[in-house]
Amino acid sequence: MDALIKVGIVFIGIIILQRFKIALTWIIFLAALVIGPLFNLSLWKTLETIFIGAASEKAIYLFLVLYMIAIMEAILRTTGALGEITSRLNEIVRNPLISGSSLPALLGLLPSAGGARFSAPLTSSALENTSFKPGEKVFINYWFRHIWEPFLPIYPALILAVSIIPLELSSFITRNVVFSLLMFLIGWLVIFRKNKTEKLDNNFRLPPQKILENIKRIFFIALPILIPVIAVITFKNGTEVLLYSLIMVVLGLLIFNRMGVQKSFSILKEAFKIEILLLVGAVLAFKEVLEVSGSLNLIGIFFQETGLTPLPIFILLPLITGLLTGISQAYVGITFPLLRLLLPEDANMLSWYSTAYLAGFMGVMLSPVHLCLILTKDYFKTELFSAFPYLFQAVIPMLLIIWLAFYFI
Repeated sequence: MDALIKVGIVFIGIIILQRFKIALTWIIFLAALVIGPLFNLSLWKTLETIFIGAASEKAIYLFLVLYMIAIMEAILRTTGALGEITSRLNEIVRNPLISGSSLPALLGLLPSAGGARFSAPLTSSALENTSFKPGEKVFINYWFRHIWEPFLPIYPALILAVSIIPLELSSFITRNVVFSLLMFLIGWLVIFRKNKTEKLDNNFRLPPQKILENIKRIFFIALPILIPVIAVITFKNGTEVLLYSLIMVVLGLLIFNRMGVQKSFSILKEAFKIEILLLVGAVLAFKEVLEVSGSLNLIGIFFQETGLTPLPIFILLPLITGLLTGISQAYVGITFPLLRLLLPEDANMLSWYSTAYLAGFMGVMLSPVHLCLILTKDYFKTELFSAFPYLFQAVIPMLLIIWLAFYFI
């Protein structure tokens, strides 16, 4: 019980400090520094453990993966590839309901901080002649942009999760992909069911040959994003394959776009973020201190002795953390190390961790401090909570499905 109280105090401290806008990286490093002495590690041993975790091979690999993703995003953005996808899709789809949801989804294929702000103008343009209220437009742009996060292996939180837990990335992808499809379906039902009167724009039709040409071009431009996904699912050791496939994609993009040394260096420099390097080190240092200090073992023993079912904890702890922080990497980095030893014996790890990941993600989607939500409501010049009636209608069914899926998938 003492171990649970100590970790609980540290956990609450993390949440409180996050509310004061202190960088998550330094909060997690501080938490690691505090946890060690609380569980009888000397200060020197705690510092040594932090260094071992932060400088581990896994930390270096994880940063390289995230760096390659950032480079790929920078190349596709600066070359106008994403803009071309959206313009060609607009030519094919003349239904504002379809284009209004598809455009933010397409831009969501590449994760970037506050990325919903980039898709907001496109969503606004697609829905310009519709009867949607500002709060509904906020929901459309915000919700559909994030439908890929449950399974797409270029999202940092997913990569971070499989770096903490003993699961293959490919397993996570294959189980979670259905939840992305459900997010799209539920989002569509929530927001478009009352707008059945929207008609196709028949004033302009592309010839079939032009439509096929646009589809081929969209697929070609999206190929750099699809290659890592296919590679991870196809080959074993998916986490290693992910890095190699990303390196090949980045090199291919640099060569194909004929970027000279100066331009290539500029992109490499732009994509390098010291904050990401430090965050990766902080999360893995925190995990290392929890393990070396024995705190996880003590918490696991407590729950085994009390007989308390851990499923509510696997759902509520990530959910609440995601809700309070609004950052996917935060609920993964903070809660997943704590959840590791709460599993029952002979448990299906994939079901447990996938449930925790998805519950935390739903918490992030409901968070009023989620940067994408704040930037989207600013663009549409409406109140923050104008989108929440629609968010609740989408998140509550998703949470119910996530809970039921635990027993059946």
